[in-house]
Amino acid sequence: MRRHLPNAAAALVLLSLACAKSEQADMYPDDTQAHPSAHTATASAADTALGPTAIDSAAQAATAFVQAFYSWYATRANNLETAVTERPALFGSALLAALRLDLEASRANPGAMVGLTWDPLTGGQEPCDPYRVVRTARRGDTVLVDVRSACPEYASRDMPDAVPLLLHVDSDWRIVDVRHGTDAGTLLADLARLRDARAAGAAPSPD
Repeated sequence: MRRHLPNAAAALVLLSLACAKSEQADMYPDDTQAHPSAHTATASAADTALGPTAIDSAAQAATAFVQAFYSWYATRANNLETAVTERPALFGSALLAALRLDLEASRANPGAMVGLTWDPLTGGQEPCDPYRVVRTARRGDTVLVDVRSACPEYASRDMPDAVPLLLHVDSDWRIVDVRHGTDAGTLLADLARLRDARAAGAAPSPD
């Protein structure tokens, strides 16, 4: 049989993704490097890239769905594995499968960096509840939701922490991807890069 073992390729991918996030943080001075406030509605370059604000009934329903999810997520300590295990129906099939593969690889290699090392749903390694929906936008059938931390002790900035992408599937909403708050990168792309890196370092192991 074969299993994924800790490998340099996966480590390099994680380093690349971590560096990208670090570079995003460096865009802000030390006194403003913090999570954004949900009360901040000022549009930035990244914010306006989502598209015009949507206020139709579908966008309102998506807003309610995402807000309810983040309220529940906080009760689970913002733990991605818990969300995948307890509420798999929240995720689109492709994203759910990719997340399960990533979590399985991390469990099989404790102490090794072979999967996600941050929470993509809150955009970092140190979540700060509560998270609030600031606005939504539409791209065809996809609803993009601007989610930001509302921690009062953090200075405001006009950038999302995460941007869940939603589709209405089988009479319910599904999170089909999560866009980075400050660039066009996505969770599915991150998971694909990590999967490919693990595959490149796969080695046979004894039964």
